Formats: sequence, structure tokens, C-alpha cells
Amino acid sequence: MYGTKTTSYTQSKTVSEMLKQKGVTLGENDTLSVPMDTPVTKGMTIELWRNGKQTAVVEEAIAFDTEKIQDADHPIGYRAVKTPGVAGKKKVTYEIDMKNGQEVGRVAIQSVVTQEPAKQVEVIGVKPSGNGLSKAKGVDMFTDSKGVVHRETYYDLPMNKVMGACGGGAYTIRADGAKVDKDGYILIAANLSRYPRCSLVETSLGLGKVYDTGGFVSTYPDGFDLATDWSNNDGN
Repeated sequence: MYGTKTTSYTQSKTVSEMLKQKGVTLGENDTLSVPMDTPVTKGMTIELWRNGKQTAVVEEAIAFDTEKIQDADHPIGYRAVKTPGVAGKKKVTYEIDMKNGQEVGRVAIQSVVTQEPAKQVEVIGVKPSGNGLSKAKGVDMFTDSKGVVHRETYYDLPMNKVMGACGGGAYTIRADGAKVDKDGYILIAANLSRYPRCSLVETSLGLGKVYDTGGFVSTYPDGFDLATDWSNNDGN
């Protein structure tokens, strides 16, 4: 009724009889979502709206944050939930504009948190398996801790132009030839629509950070291209 959802029980045969039983009288500007003589059925939804501006209070969920603890004792791909997260709750008051029984506009005018969310703590393995991508094995299929399969390849180009995307700083060459940023994350090219720039991702060589993208993503949307020094061996 007017944007507020309630559950109601009745033995009435029609919507008209149910409204009468519940003491609901439609006003001049009210619109019902179904005809008055509609038979009442189990689980049906009936909406009553008033044309013009009105307010409605809706309870909405607040997503919880996730803290990831990197554990070098577990291999890449390992994931365990240490503390489950709990979604929070908030009551949002909307000003809703109705016309001919249809919502044509909605603006949030107040939001009150009724239950704070509790963050989820996850343990993520960061120990390279030793069986992943290499210069000799230029293509690898890697499954991360969420079960997503990534086609991994590598490329060897100067990365200076993309370093400013995630805070700047120089990159260095790790002992195994992987190019890493100042925080030790492998420089990754990925599908930015799925893996936004600067997000952390799991690879067979360890944790990486997305700095770049490439044409391969049109064929392999979950694919990763890892920046290495395996081709030129010149530190660039």
C-alpha cells in the first residue's frame, strides 16, 4: 500500500472482498494494480498507489565488506571464510511520483541504518604452485579461489606508461622474471569491465594488480596477460 510492502492473509474470494474485510477504501486518486473482481490466489501481489507525490519507507540491505588475509602457507587458488559476513539493514524513505498508477520518479530523501553490516574475513592463498605459467609454457589455464578459470598468457613490453594508473611508482623484475609494482603485485592486463583497473587478482604466479588491458579480452573475457621479462631479458 503506497509503497510499503505488507503480508496479509484472507479467506475472501475476490480483491474487492479482501479490501472491504481489511477496511481499505480507495481514495479518488488511488489506483489498484488489478481489477476489483480479480479472484484472490495464493501468493498474489496487489499494489495500491495514489497518483501524485507520496513517500514510502523501504527496508534495504547493506552489503558487507570483505577483508582478505594473504596466507603464504596456502597455494594460489585456496580460499577459506574465516568469519562470515553479515549484511546490514537500512530504512530508506523515498519520495515517489505516481501517474496513472505507474511510478514515474523516485528520490531518496532519508536513510537510517538500523543494523550495521559485519565484514567477512577470508584467507587467500598466495603461494605460487610452481606448475603455472612459465616461459616454456606460454599458455596456462588457472582456476582461482572462486572457481573462475582464467586463460593466462604473458607479454614483454615497457610498462612505464601504465604505472600512473594505480598510484605511480616504478616497477621491478622479480627473481622469476615477473614484472611487479612497488607493493610486489604482478602487473596484469585484463578485461576492465570485469576486473577494474587497480583491482587485485589471483594468478598462477601469485597476486597481481590490473594495470592494463588488451585485445585478447574479446575472446577470453576472464583471461589474464602477465607482464614478464621472459622475451627480451632487458628489464623493460
